Amino acid sequence: MLSTKVVNIALVLGKDTAETMCNLLKRVIQIKRETTMPDLDSILILADGGGANIANGVAWTDQLLNLTTETNITAHVCHFCPGSSKHNPIEHCLFSYVSIHWKGKPLLDIEHVCRYTNETTTRKGLKVTCWFDSKRYVTNTEKKMMGEKVLTRAQLNKKAKGRITHPFASDTDMYKWNYTVKAHADDESLVA
Repeated sequence: MLSTKVVNIALVLGKDTAETMCNLLKRVIQIKRETTMPDLDSILILADGGGANIANGVAWTDQLLNLTTETNITAHVCHFCPGSSKHNPIEHCLFSYVSIHWKGKPLLDIEHVCRYTNETTTRKGLKVTCWFDSKRYVTNTEKKMMGEKVLTRAQLNKKAKGRITHPFASDTDMYKWNYTVKAHADDESLVA
């Protein structure tokens, strides 16, 4: 079961990008700091191992670096390696209840989807908060096609120097999937 009883969902039309994910996280951090956790200085991110938040993705890492800098927060990231997302607590503790609540209701437009999702609760205290993010997110491939500059791996490594640590650096498998991104560089950190 999720340790928190409030879950935040952002509905986005269009692409699933690293920027989408980090903007959602930024909003959640802002909400938590304004309501229940004013001293929030670190978060735990459980992420699938593929898609926009792929563990070694340049865009994902770049957006995480931006997020931690802008919010002055430390992000502890744990990815579910391919084939293990079935162990993701969100899959078991959230989506099934949202689906049950939607049952038989017409999802006519995005407002209905948000409203029905916001109404999702359980007897054990789960409360879902949902909003619509109307920003149009584009992938790095689309950015390249539009002539925008996209960060290279070498540029990312320079930007990340001293800010990403790997608590399982001696274990080659765990190393890939678990890491910490700091808001500011630390001389003792390992470089990604």
